[in-house]
Order: sequence, then structure tokens, then C-alpha cells
Amino acid sequence: MQSNTRGFSPLKTIFFSCIVFAAFLCLLEVACRVTLAFQHGSARSLWYGFTSGPRFQTIRVAPPYVDYYKGTPTRSRAHPVNSRGLRGPEIGPKKSPTIRIVCLGASTTYGDNLDYRDTYPALLQEKLDRSCGRGRYEVVNAGQPGFDLNHIVSFAKHELPALEPDIVLLLSTNNNFKVSGFWFVQVKKVTHVEDQPAAGPKPENVLLHRLRRIFVRYSAIGKLGEDLMLQGWQKYVADFDWDGFARALMAPDNIWEEEFRGNLNKLISQIAADDPGTTVILLEQAVNTIRYPVLAAPWEKAGSIMREVAEQYSSVYMLDARGPVLRAAQSGVQVWQDESMRDPLHLSREGNAIVADTIAAALRDLRHDQK
Repeated sequence: MQSNTRGFSPLKTIFFSCIVFAAFLCLLEVACRVTLAFQHGSARSLWYGFTSGPRFQTIRVAPPYVDYYKGTPTRSRAHPVNSRGLRGPEIGPKKSPTIRIVCLGASTTYGDNLDYRDTYPALLQEKLDRSCGRGRYEVVNAGQPGFDLNHIVSFAKHELPALEPDIVLLLSTNNNFKVSGFWFVQVKKVTHVEDQPAAGPKPENVLLHRLRRIFVRYSAIGKLGEDLMLQGWQKYVADFDWDGFARALMAPDNIWEEEFRGNLNKLISQIAADDPGTTVILLEQAVNTIRYPVLAAPWEKAGSIMREVAEQYSSVYMLDARGPVLRAAQSGVQVWQDESMRDPLHLSREGNAIVADTIAAALRDLRHDQK
């Protein structure tokens, strides 16, 4: 007897499974959007795309310089990125007698998780405009999240001459502690040493990259995924073994010190070769040694290296941005972004304002203010 039952062909099965999966995603997307609408008390999330975070583009360069990256231009009020790929307003041709200050650094300079107006370069511009008049100084934020001195040297070689700086500010310490090949990690009491790839966006297929950007921007599911990744990073910071990290940095066989010193010399020599009249100011970075006293030793060691390097050059100055921030913290000012995250590195608007005040006061002693 022949059976009257007909089975699905493999193609039909795959097609049917795809339809079911697509329907499930649609229902999940609708559920996410409705939930967000109730949470925010606004129906906007029912039909608009989501504001995505900053995006970056990798700049490929020839050895011995490393690839670096810049922002993708955007007109966002909170996260403006100009046509040069730098955070902040457009940068036109330099006009005399304006003194242009270019701020090099990483996430603290860039202002990770902050409105652009709360970054130290923006606050420095605001303070200088008030004290010296608009047009006297122009402050350029050339920091990028994750930059270490290898990235900064490469960026300075390929981008800095076109910016024509009179003064270069450098705030770069902690990211250089990991470029030497180790990054001490303890999450949930599991301690190990692991190699880290270079910071910055990894190369990926252009089509997949664009599809991912569209998905994150216009899909509530994609936005939820990004939010979960951010929460994961916050937990990573909260569970980080800063004590073990500091001990590893101060070990006798550490290899970060010479690389740090060498990169500082390389950067300063490169800037001087482009324009011998450029003044360089090395900023000693503030770190929360009140909550994490063990971090004092490696940061003081980095500071001593910076001072040694600065003393070798007549046009290089060392500026303590750490002391004023720590004194403010001891007086009760929340100078770090979110102390409940136990992040000892990234400054709040209040912390950045103190850094800006410190720089502005120091500029009065430089010859540029007498031009």
C-alpha cells in the first residue's frame, strides 16, 4: 500500500524555516519597540531609527607606522565629528594671530561617554574664549578612544602637519601599559595573562560592516545588543583586578617603560622636525589613587619618565594635571564619570573642567600668550 503522505522537499523546508524565523524577528522587533515606547513615555521608538554611537574608519599606512583610525563625520550635536575625522566643529585654515592648540590622546581626551561640550578640549576652548577673547586660541580635539602612543605617533606623522599646531597637548598614559604584550585580567576571580590585539576597529568585510551599521541603527534588537555589550564592558571594569594589574606593571621584568620612553622621544622629535617652533606640553594623567592606592606607583613611574623626556627638550613642558584633580576629589567633587562603576580613569565634566583650568593657567606662562 502506498502512503498518501507527502514530505517537504529540503528547499521547501529551508524556505518555510526562513519565513518562520523572519516572522519571529518581526514580532520580537515590535515587542522591543513597544516596550521602549512605554519605558520612555514616547511613541518615537515605534517608527524612528535609533541614534547609534560614534563610528570609526581605519587609516592604512606603511610600516614602520601602525594603522590608526578616525571618526566618521557626523553632525550630531552631542557627538560632532568634522570632515577631518576629529571630534568637534569643522577646522578651517589657520588664521593669524590665532594660536592653535591640538590635543592628542585617547578616550579621556576624546571624552568617551560624554557630550562633546563636557570634554576637556571643549571646556578649555570655552575658558580661553572668556579669558582671552574669541579667536585668540583655537583648540582641536585630536583624541581617539583606545589610542596608545604607537597610534598617536602614526597619527601625528600623517595628520598633524596639516593641522599646523602652535601648541600640542599630550595626555596618554594608561593605554601604553598594555601595548607591551600583556594585559593583567581578573574577572570573577579567574586570573590569567592574555595577549591583546592592537586597539581600534578590526578590519571587516565592507558589506557586512554596512549591514551591521544599518541593523544597529534601525533595529531595536540591534540597539539592545549594543546596550548589552556596554553593560558587559561596565561589569568588566567593575570586576577588573587593578591591584594585580599594578603589581604586574611594577614587576622587574616589565617591558613597557622603555617603549613608553622611546615613543615619547619619537613623537617629540617628529613634531620638532615638522615645525621646530611648536611647543609640546605633556600632561600627567589623573587616576583614582584615592580608591586604588596601588595604582600610584605605576602612574608615578610613568610621570617620572615623562619628566625625564621633557627635560631633554627646550620646547617641551611637563604639566601636573593629576594633583588638582585628586585634590578636588578629596574635597568631595565627583571628578570621575561614574564612581559606582569603579572606573579610576575616565573623568566627568567636573574633572575635565579642572584639567582645562590647569592648562589655561599654565598657558599664561608660555611665550605664546605674549605674541
